[in-house]
Amino acid sequence: MNEGEAGAEGINNRTIPAMIKRSVQRYGEMPALCRKVEEVWLPISYADLDRAATCFAFGLMNLLGVRKGDHIALIADNRPEWMIASLGILYATAVDVPRGSDTPAEILQTIVRHSDARIAILENVEQLEKLRPLLGELDQLIFIDPPASIENLPIPWHRFADCLAEGERDFAQTEEQVGQRLAQLQPDDLATIIYTSGTAGNPKGVMIAHRHYMHNIEAVPGLLGNNSTDKSLAFLPIWHAFERMIEYIILSVGASVCYSNLAGLREHLVEVHPTVLATVPDFWVSVYKVFLRKATAESPLKRALVTSLLASAIRYRRAFRLLHGNKPRFRPEERPGTWSIIQARFSCFCLAPLFRLTDRLLFRRLWESLGGRLKTVSIGAGPLPAKIDEFLDAAGINVVEGYGLTEVMVIIAFRDA
Repeated sequence: MNEGEAGAEGINNRTIPAMIKRSVQRYGEMPALCRKVEEVWLPISYADLDRAATCFAFGLMNLLGVRKGDHIALIADNRPEWMIASLGILYATAVDVPRGSDTPAEILQTIVRHSDARIAILENVEQLEKLRPLLGELDQLIFIDPPASIENLPIPWHRFADCLAEGERDFAQTEEQVGQRLAQLQPDDLATIIYTSGTAGNPKGVMIAHRHYMHNIEAVPGLLGNNSTDKSLAFLPIWHAFERMIEYIILSVGASVCYSNLAGLREHLVEVHPTVLATVPDFWVSVYKVFLRKATAESPLKRALVTSLLASAIRYRRAFRLLHGNKPRFRPEERPGTWSIIQARFSCFCLAPLFRLTDRLLFRRLWESLGGRLKTVSIGAGPLPAKIDEFLDAAGINVVEGYGLTEVMVIIAFRDA
């Protein structure tokens, strides 16, 4: 695809807004985002997501005077408003500078100051208190969850809902003006500045253009088999490069993203029944420990039985992978010999009954606790311990472990089995 090629709406094809517009054309009324309100999961369709982002972009442009290339801090956690705000910033051809609401004040101030952000979108008033020392350097604020009133605020502030309402007043005009702005957007234009964690010194800002995102968005779904029937449960921080990329990939194929958090994750897994889950290794270490604790809690005899069954299941899967060519090879000539194949066949024959028993007695409970429909589990941001890797393989959980860097947005390599 030619980087200079423009789509039907005059937007360059290799930009994030163009990707969203294509999904709207194909999947308009299908759910793009979901969140739980009280006891009900409420969907937001692709058409409604696009309309909200367009209205928010109009509000930024007309209420706050946002221009092409302006940097806007976005300090909030996983929720549909985050995606609407981020897309609205990109629709206005501006640049978002995202971070989570739990960021310490000192790091948050460093990020906002270093990024030269003139506007900050805050989840609530708690983030305001962290940024008070910087108010003289900011021009305006937007609150997603606004307070009833704010005292001694030296700069103008707006409600997130008011920015949306500004665009809804005359949506035909809104579409026209935002469309004119989007026609200026190019693949090499910045989309975001993501700051590293700051654990080894001051956070470093990584400048990521639209074409960097589009490289993964175009390549990954076909490799992983993602499609419009998928449903992702998002609980990793949305501002992080890994989670954000996964959500863009989901939205590019017409699937849906359901927003969760660690506090509600166990409940949400069995309610949403996700097919796609983006995770980090520590999550599966915790799952493994809880699984063992529950499975072996009743007696020493049961503990010994469960340990034996798990060991047999793992040995069976090792042999099975070798026979089916799924054993990792690090050199082309590194192939299993005849004796290894004979041993693997013998192990599969002997251990198959125990494997089926382990699956029925143990692994099915694990599957149910994870929603029962997982198709792909992507793991990044750190190495997966070999013990946990083999446990997940024995349990029938398809793990796609990848490696990447925020600086290359984000996937460099991954294994497919």
